[in-house]
Amino acid sequence: MNEFGFMSSQILINRRLDLLAFAITLSCFIVVKLVIDTRFDDIQTKEQNKHALILEQVQARITLFEASRIRALESLAKNWPSAHPNLQQWFTNESLDILYILPAINSLWFLADDKSSIWRVPTISGEFADLSSFAFPQNVDSLNVVTQQFVIGENRQAIAYGKPLFMDGSLFGWLIAVVDIENAFSFVVQDYIQSGKLTHFTIANDIVTPVNIDEIGKTNETIVYQNAAMFGEIPLNLYLHWLDTNPSRMGYLYLGMAISILFGLILRMLFYKSAKAQVSQQRFVAASKSSLDGLLLFSKAQDEYVLSDFNSVAEQMLGNSLSGHSLSYSQLLDSLCLNKAELLQAPARALAGHSFDDSFHVVPSVNAIEYIKLQIVSAGSDIAVTIRDITPRKIAELSLREREEKYRR
Repeated sequence: MNEFGFMSSQILINRRLDLLAFAITLSCFIVVKLVIDTRFDDIQTKEQNKHALILEQVQARITLFEASRIRALESLAKNWPSAHPNLQQWFTNESLDILYILPAINSLWFLADDKSSIWRVPTISGEFADLSSFAFPQNVDSLNVVTQQFVIGENRQAIAYGKPLFMDGSLFGWLIAVVDIENAFSFVVQDYIQSGKLTHFTIANDIVTPVNIDEIGKTNETIVYQNAAMFGEIPLNLYLHWLDTNPSRMGYLYLGMAISILFGLILRMLFYKSAKAQVSQQRFVAASKSSLDGLLLFSKAQDEYVLSDFNSVAEQMLGNSLSGHSLSYSQLLDSLCLNKAELLQAPARALAGHSFDDSFHVVPSVNAIEYIKLQIVSAGSDIAVTIRDITPRKIAELSLREREEKYRR
């Protein structure tokens, strides 16, 4: 194969190696992407389950909040004295205890059935609730519950929970608890806010909007939605807005892409190196086959160099088949009757960068070869031995020298 043929072959091999490296790089990136997607899907599922659990806990707290306030009113109604020297003072003291123990109640009221008495605890507040429109049912019993929504202060949403008070079997009045919905809701979720877990909750109809709902989902965050209710009257839409503290999926994908490309470049470099070595080997084989000299390649095996490759010219020179035989470098010298010290040291010197080149008289002749020229050079970690038959040239030189000496006489 000529030089042009080798160049064409090298170009074709390089193109195939480029395609192979690209295919492997693409496959590697696809695998990395699948792993990253699966990992993030698992993380997202776990986060959503965790957030859903938090919402369930919040709903349970809302239920507990409602039940505790209701029980407080029921207890107040149950302990209402049938006779007391200062009934309003008793109501005030009991109400203050309830307000101290149970936060988020805006005020407690007593409304006499005939509207003759209206008591409020606390007596002074800038967020006064107008109960004049409170709709009381005509027929009531001790189990009746009346709820109504109000606006207090600066358009703050509140709910009034009314419990009828009976004395001696007849309706005596109403006990009413006014609950500030936003304060109540903040009280319910305060543990999550303080621990950094909760960044957003909202109530239906934008009653409570700590964060603009329209902005939810525009950043890397997890949104969990759940329906709830306060006092069975005010519907709540709970949105848990949880900022993602893990590195973004795209960040991992970019990293995976960079690693895949780097892996592809390294793989391409190794392919090119291997292909270059293969082409060099092909050139060596082609050159050795077309060479007029015998070429033998010896590889290191333990403490000796053993024949690993040869051409047909070397086989013809030595006069026997080299295939299937483990010929060592020292055996080659023995077969040529060349046991000179410089030849024994030639492999080590060749590996050190000092090639060997000299001519020898073969006695007895080997396959009609009387004079040879040996060249020993390194071939990587191996040594290459070139044997050239210089018998005709050497005989001609000796004959010419003899004739010259004869004429001189």
